[in-house]
Amino acid sequence: MKTIGKIHSKFFLSLLLVLFLTLTISCSDERINSFGLEGRNLVISKEKDGAKTNPPIFSAGEVVYIRFEFSEYDVDSNGLAWIQEDIIMIRKDGAIILNKPNIIDAKIAPPAEAEWWPVHNKITLPEVIQPGEATIEINVRDKIGGGTISIKTTIEVK
Repeated sequence: MKTIGKIHSKFFLSLLLVLFLTLTISCSDERINSFGLEGRNLVISKEKDGAKTNPPIFSAGEVVYIRFEFSEYDVDSNGLAWIQEDIIMIRKDGAIILNKPNIIDAKIAPPAEAEWWPVHNKITLPEVIQPGEATIEINVRDKIGGGTISIKTTIEVK
């Protein structure tokens, strides 16, 4: 009986370790805070529809492509969702480098027969920007259902 208890304990600890490592690895480059909306598949790239830039190093004046998906939004009686999105870029010292409020502010039909809604953004980093680490914060609001999602990721500016 004691051997079975030890086996169960080792199995449980191994399972917890695998879960912890999975969460740590999958969330190490982005943070998602969700209240009603769900988000996934954040990609920061140097090319439209390109692969994730790894490491995420960009230069002043460079174009940055951002894409992700979200779900769990509500629609009105006409089948339209009202989505707002902001993109903010913040230096490590808290100074705002880039502020794009309501980069999306529209009542639109969600993608047909798809649970996840793809979003594609293109921003240009300011020409004059201090080198160093910066956080890109993407905030999406469901104006009908009241849900929000905040996705944060860190890039390096050289």
